[in-house]
Amino acid sequence: MKLDDHAIETLTAMSAAELAAGIAGKQFTSREVVQAHIDRIEATHEQLNAVVVPRFEQALTEADGADAVVRRGEPLLPLHGVPITVKEMFDVKGTPTTVGILARRRHVATDDAVMVRRLRNAGAIILGKTNVPQLALMIETDNPVYGRTNNPWNVERSPGGSSGGEAAIIAAGGSPLGLGSDGAGSIRQPAHACGICGFMPTSGRLSVEGHWSFRGFPPGATQPGPMARTADDIILAMQILDDTTRDTPGNPERLRRPATPALQDAKAVPIDTLRVGVVYEEGYIPTGSSVRRAVRTAAEALKGQCLSVEEVQIPDGREVWDLFLSFMNADGGYFARQALAGTTADWRIAELASINAIPNVLRSAGTWMMRSLGQRYLADALRAVPRRRLSMPRYLALFDRLTTYRKKFDDLFEQRQLDLLLCPVNSVPAVPHGCRFANYSIIFSMFVNLLGLPAGTVPVTRVAERDPLTLPTGRDRVLRDLASAEANAVGLPIGVQLIGRKWYDEQVLAIMSSLQSRLRSDPDYPQCPVG
Repeated sequence: MKLDDHAIETLTAMSAAELAAGIAGKQFTSREVVQAHIDRIEATHEQLNAVVVPRFEQALTEADGADAVVRRGEPLLPLHGVPITVKEMFDVKGTPTTVGILARRRHVATDDAVMVRRLRNAGAIILGKTNVPQLALMIETDNPVYGRTNNPWNVERSPGGSSGGEAAIIAAGGSPLGLGSDGAGSIRQPAHACGICGFMPTSGRLSVEGHWSFRGFPPGATQPGPMARTADDIILAMQILDDTTRDTPGNPERLRRPATPALQDAKAVPIDTLRVGVVYEEGYIPTGSSVRRAVRTAAEALKGQCLSVEEVQIPDGREVWDLFLSFMNADGGYFARQALAGTTADWRIAELASINAIPNVLRSAGTWMMRSLGQRYLADALRAVPRRRLSMPRYLALFDRLTTYRKKFDDLFEQRQLDLLLCPVNSVPAVPHGCRFANYSIIFSMFVNLLGLPAGTVPVTRVAERDPLTLPTGRDRVLRDLASAEANAVGLPIGVQLIGRKWYDEQVLAIMSSLQSRLRSDPDYPQCPVG
């Protein structure tokens, strides 16, 4: 079946909710919708390289089945016949889950991940799986198995990571809805870089069964979550993903923790009762001017909707960076070495691993030398990364530091009577390919994973000619990389991050929806490049 360009453009610009309604109302068929998105993926593949494990023939067959159900007049599911994409790290039956590791190319999943199954059981049709960085450790989506993914706004820029392929294809109109995962910002960072919405639920709300995870992340840091062009699609997806009745009929509650509160209706949240704290800096990595303007724009929009919107300060970001590096390397790099044994390591991963190999006797001297050469941030990293696997007392001491940090945040929320925080996602727009030290810019998202809080990204504006270049360009290689991201960035999307209290996911979702509704008619709002 051949679709004309107008049909493809129309269908691929629709939200998942609009597509589900149109299929149910017989305005178009599931096959037409699936074909339109396949055509869009194929048209952009050479440019983006986002969908790396296609399921096109299977998807068209499943679409025909969905259309037959509509013709018979049977009850329809929330995503009946709607095509979606899934991050490569999730198991999808019959497809490989490589995480960018060449040695895993022959791995074939024998079952769906729990979150994939819930989406399928809600009627969704999986078009394919999307690209990730090797081991999901970088904001540059590139690996030896599938190669590099580009940002649809500017192919010389990264789409973010680790759900970078997912964000790129959603922004480009090849998928209305996707399933990502987030261990240090891996949903929210790509959403910011590509101008879409992304949501990470409270730690423990959703199951990670069937999702490959890097074991070095702090316990509970990684969560699955939805990605889409509209916040309302995020809300719809969360209702599906959080619903344990969509699991095995014989034991629907087997994955629900007894203490996990059910997700409430985000549309019913009275946002005029909410208090929002606004944060521009985290105290370690400077924030670029376009990002500060985006946060200020969002804060002004919320002032007319929420009970109060006031600027606040958060605990020092350097402690976040130190804690994350210490947890990720607490095993002395053992898990990464095992995962990559006998295969090709991405050069960025190999560079990170080299820090573990520096003998302890050289670390003090190396730290001093880096500082003397103006490399403050690299010196801090060398100091934080352990040479060998941490002893149990030192590992427990890390948890004591984490507990102290969490208490500082609890005190901030309590003392200022806050319901949410509004802050940057990243200190800069999407970074150019090859920025070796761009991961330093993600501290605003990392601290949320340490705290286990719900957080979402919503697009606000684009980098404008009027935004001055404010980041320093001295000797420090980290700051130079970030300054290169701020330069020549006109037109790139900028998102903001909304962070809620633990288990109050629906408040974050409600503000995301309201904020997008208020801002999407602005001329600077990043309408996704689907044309």
